[in-house]
Amino acid sequence: MDNIFDKVKGLADDAKDKLGDLAEDHGDKMKMGIDKAADFVESKAGDHKDKVESAADTAKGFIDDMAKKD
Repeated sequence: MDNIFDKVKGLADDAKDKLGDLAEDHGDKMKMGIDKAADFVESKAGDHKDKVESAADTAKGFIDDMAKKD
């Protein structure tokens, strides 16, 4: 049973490394996409602008954090 969990952990670690590489190489583009999506949502649901901006900032922070990890 440990063997299966080790494989899953290994796959998760590989995915995390790939995400970090993507964030490092294309983080600016990813953050621009988040901003575009946030602007669209704000245009449709302006009453929730603060929540949308907070979510977008959190997502962009996650990208920055992933780009810094080696």
